[in-house]
Amino acid sequence: MLTYFLDKQSKIPLYEQLYTQIRDEIHQGILVVNQQMPSKRHLSAHLKVSIQTIETTYDQLVAEGYLRSIPRTGYFVEEALLAPKKESQKTYSLLNQLRSEVTSFQFDLKTNAIDPLLFPSLIWAKMTRLVLSEANTQFWNQTELLGMKELREGISNHLARFRGMNVRPDQIVIGNGSEYLLGLISMMFPQELSIAVENPSYIKISKLYQAYGRKIESIELDQYGLNIKQLRESNASIVHITPSHQFPTGKVMPIKRRLELLQWAHEKPNRFIIEDDYDSEFRFTGQPIPSLHGLEAHHQVIYLNSFSKTLAPALRMGFMVLPVTLMTQFQEQLGFFSCPVPNVEQATLAYFMKKGHFERHLFRMRMAYKFRRDALIHALNQSLISPFIEIQGEDAGLHFLLYVKCNVTGTQLVSLAKTAGIRLQSIQEYAVQKQLIDEPILVIGYADLQEKLITSMVSSLEKVWGPCLGLLEK
Repeated sequence: MLTYFLDKQSKIPLYEQLYTQIRDEIHQGILVVNQQMPSKRHLSAHLKVSIQTIETTYDQLVAEGYLRSIPRTGYFVEEALLAPKKESQKTYSLLNQLRSEVTSFQFDLKTNAIDPLLFPSLIWAKMTRLVLSEANTQFWNQTELLGMKELREGISNHLARFRGMNVRPDQIVIGNGSEYLLGLISMMFPQELSIAVENPSYIKISKLYQAYGRKIESIELDQYGLNIKQLRESNASIVHITPSHQFPTGKVMPIKRRLELLQWAHEKPNRFIIEDDYDSEFRFTGQPIPSLHGLEAHHQVIYLNSFSKTLAPALRMGFMVLPVTLMTQFQEQLGFFSCPVPNVEQATLAYFMKKGHFERHLFRMRMAYKFRRDALIHALNQSLISPFIEIQGEDAGLHFLLYVKCNVTGTQLVSLAKTAGIRLQSIQEYAVQKQLIDEPILVIGYADLQEKLITSMVSSLEKVWGPCLGLLEK
């Protein structure tokens, strides 16, 4: 007779405890295919529970397809539900391995993170409570294609104040990050149109386009940013760029190159520029760089941005500004979509912006990250490796490039740093299609690096890179 251990003092109902144990034994192969289960009466007497408990358990297992019931015969284990035990163990082991790799770094200099301690949790919670207290029936029952009007108005005002962009709220589309928004953009244009991307660039962008079935053409960079000559020689009709702070090089596209890029777009009616304004809010020296969208008069620039760096990546909130000429097309082709960002999050951010909290939060973030950047650069410049390094692209964004003068590759430097518990990335990791020379150039993201750890992190780099640089061990 099958024996199961049921805790009658538990808050979990007895039938649910029994259901879970039988289900798990089916998954694990302990109960084999076509095996007959004990009758309700016998199992009830054996476990000293009511027949109703056994009946409820069996009925649930039948309803979910774990068991089948044959009238006047009994209950039998269903064949289709046996899971491959060894594969499950392999998957579980792989997941554990991936988790351990993610959490094994003492110093994490990745570029796609922010400092969670800077998130305005108390104010955000207050705004959320305010939203919930004022929510009406329409709030819970309806979503809009473009996103909540109040949030789009807040974004429109913010773009006018800080990016010099004159856009209407009905040009703004809210989405849950670049994956969703780039998917919408991809669906708007004929499949045969290819998309040019910068090389190097944020590799996820090109992978997303390819996942949406788009042909990608990588365009090299010169000292001014995207190489216009190569763009003209390509078959691309759409180009995705980061002109205000190129990722990962940090280059700022000068006005002459911006005008050349706009001229390329104006030469044909079906050409468009996707301006990814990544990191534009964090500029530490000089005046803010005007957006490409603000310079454009022919409605061929699609503006893309998110709140991943200004608030948090986990909020999954971004937006795009479509040219007026594309809004009708967007409504006709994709009008059946609903905004995927929950109303609560949208309304909370709308309140956050309306009350002036977003502007104040940005100011605090700039000051905090500037202090952190300065502390890291100072520590590097005062270290033993100082004669062998050059820093570029540090005036904006939350990362910079570290050029290391040595005879090893960037990949080797990354591997050496890993032995000291430091996660780094070489610029080679951002190559698109055409491989880059594996130079000793590293992309240093410092947003999630606490100031108290900087000295010890730089000291660890001195030790592991010392032999490559010819430093004598102390």
